[in-house]
Amino acid sequence: TVFTLQYYAVDFPFGALFPISVEDGAGPVWNNEAVVAFTPGEDPHRWTKGRSLVGRTTGAIVNALCDWVVSEFTPSHPGYQLFDVL
Repeated sequence: TVFTLQYYAVDFPFGALFPISVEDGAGPVWNNEAVVAFTPGEDPHRWTKGRSLVGRTTGAIVNALCDWVVSEFTPSHPGYQLFDVL
């Protein structure tokens, strides 16, 4: 079974990468709301350089991963951040 787990901005690129609007005298308006999405299968057009098997797992492990994504990762990463500025 093949699936894709993605972390992406809901309003990409406008909102997350570029401000939605900049009004006169007001600052930029951002929307960096992020979600984690599970998609059965894969889009072969996105993986043009091939695939490599990196391991095998069980349904129990995948379920544990999905539980962790929902209960720990998503609440601690509510906003999409394309890069960090140090």
